[in-house]
Amino acid sequence: MKNNQNILPFVEAFYQLAKEQKNLNKTILLIKETLQAVLNTNFIDFLADYNLDLENKKKALDKIYKKEQLFINWILVLIENKIVRKFDFILKKFIQIYNNENKIVEGNIYFAHKKNLKDLNKITNIISKKWAKKVYLDAKIDGELIGGVKLIVGDNVWDNSILKKLNDLTEELMNKKGLITLDGEY
Repeated sequence: MKNNQNILPFVEAFYQLAKEQKNLNKTILLIKETLQAVLNTNFIDFLADYNLDLENKKKALDKIYKKEQLFINWILVLIENKIVRKFDFILKKFIQIYNNENKIVEGNIYFAHKKNLKDLNKITNIISKKWAKKVYLDAKIDGELIGGVKLIVGDNVWDNSILKKLNDLTEELMNKKGLITLDGEY
């Protein structure tokens, strides 16, 4: 945790700089795209490789990010300060600061089958009104769900799936003496 505390000033400073330059909306999109790339590639290994000099990394970053000089310079600062290994954490912190400041909540919603846009919009609107925040849900299909929906927003989990209900019922029956036993005897 102490190492992460040393990283936060880099995130906060870049956030304030992007905000002052009125580049925050563009930067948040760039941050989210980069986070997806970081999670699905070995990009951090490339950035943290001490066998590659900073100039070669800068050339590669120029090709990737073209005219996003502010973002490129920030990454170079992270490399020079030897904290780029935590790049995924850094990007997530930036998103968290942005979301907090703009009253945005992001989460995942899991359906058993085909994504139902009508249900997704209804659930999103309910949560938005309840929390007085903008809510963005990433809809996914979970093959383990029999039916219903499972919602994860931050640390909150709402599981209204048939699988959850069956598990709850099984547990309830097992806890009631005499109704069901594991060895088959009543």
